Amino acid sequence: MAGTGVPPINIEGTADWSSLSRMMNSKGIQFSKARTAGTSVKVFTNTPADYRQLVALLESIKRPFFTYQLKEDRMDQRVIRGLPREMSVNDIKEDLVTQGIADAEVQQMTSRTTKKPLPLFLVKTKMPEKLAEIQRLAMLTVSFERKKKSSEPSQCYRCQRYGHTQRNCRLAERFESGIRNMQKEVVENYPRFKKKEKETKTDRDFTHYEPERRMLFDRIQENLKMSERITHLHRLVYIGSHNTLCNLPGMFGSSISTVNGLSSTGELTGFLLVYNTYFIHVVEGSEDAINQHVGYFLKKYGAAKGIGEMKCLIQVSHVLRRLCKEWIVFYGIPPKLLNPLEEIYTMEETGRILYECLRQVYDLIQAYMKRNTDDPDSVNAEGSKDELESKMKITRESILSSGSSSRESSLSRMSSTVTRRLSKNHSPYFQYLPEAEVLQALLISPHTQHMKHFCDVYMTVPQREIYKDKVFPVTGDFIPFDVFSTTYNCVVELSK
Repeated sequence: MAGTGVPPINIEGTADWSSLSRMMNSKGIQFSKARTAGTSVKVFTNTPADYRQLVALLESIKRPFFTYQLKEDRMDQRVIRGLPREMSVNDIKEDLVTQGIADAEVQQMTSRTTKKPLPLFLVKTKMPEKLAEIQRLAMLTVSFERKKKSSEPSQCYRCQRYGHTQRNCRLAERFESGIRNMQKEVVENYPRFKKKEKETKTDRDFTHYEPERRMLFDRIQENLKMSERITHLHRLVYIGSHNTLCNLPGMFGSSISTVNGLSSTGELTGFLLVYNTYFIHVVEGSEDAINQHVGYFLKKYGAAKGIGEMKCLIQVSHVLRRLCKEWIVFYGIPPKLLNPLEEIYTMEETGRILYECLRQVYDLIQAYMKRNTDDPDSVNAEGSKDELESKMKITRESILSSGSSSRESSLSRMSSTVTRRLSKNHSPYFQYLPEAEVLQALLISPHTQHMKHFCDVYMTVPQREIYKDKVFPVTGDFIPFDVFSTTYNCVVELSK
């Protein structure tokens, strides 16, 4: 009870409190107050004699409880400074006994991190006033300091609860059944935990398990190995305009095959959707391979006759899986919108159009891959390579050999051929094709990024004078924030 110096006793269990209280009355144990505290009953005795009698009663009937030490039984703790770490504990204790301190308990202190012995010794005694009179131990000048209290809460090594110590705890022991079984389970299920023997202050041999220290790079390598990849997978989607004067599949196919022949980080795959005047290209692969493809295509075919403006729709990093297992060419005739789009496109409107376009392209690729995977006899959308080159060659020759009067007939013949082909074999894909008005709106929108600007931003390393400076630290900010000459606002963020 507060003010008497007698600590409370926490008795585990509340079901048989009536019988226990009658037993206390029969033994003559007086207590001023008792109240429930969770699953236990906290009893406040009147005198130290009642406290000791109740503790003896609970121990005799083997009732689980925990309490705190009486103030009169507490021993003062002092730290001895000035002795070498090789000093024997028994020699120190014998010297203290000869100087009049017979109840001294001495133990050597160890480092918390390295567990090595320190040149500090802890003395516990009920006669701290006599310690102040001692000036020498083992013929060495020493000093006694009061032990500093730990900032961490005390924990019982018996029941693993906080707020009391094992000296006055009679609760069920949880170390053998809890900690040891948990460590055994951890070692069996996770072999990376190494087993190390560790000596403790007591005579019992406990086993200490320390996990292997791993870096983030190790985890990244494991994830890449499980996914059978060398590097992370990226995706780039861009659109553009063209005319029938250029062999669009041949140009992109040449760029893809060239990069795949030189790249050591995995092949490029993708999906090329070709209309009469527009195209959408989805490229998947490593970041380095995608940048090589963009740079190669712009350098070789960027100024080619028949290739119009190209703009980037979205770049996604660290995608989960590929949409296509190979590079595919798909021909189609786009549907038309019933209501024309407005000519002025805000950022929100551009984002809505871009999201709808990407959703249709993803659905088209998934439908195509599912149909060709489930039905191995289905006709490939791009046909054979010889058929593709022959068709494009006939189309180019017919346009070049004819004048302006025959161009419309050539285009109409090509359109009718594609229409018959789609209506015969690929009508299920018609609902997924993005409208031509949507692609035109994305091309003329000021909020979409040009592919040349994309190449300048992601493939050009800026050369700054600050890199040549030999003074460290640098006088200004080291981060080159002026890399982006033109600011592009992110229109939409899609899932991977």
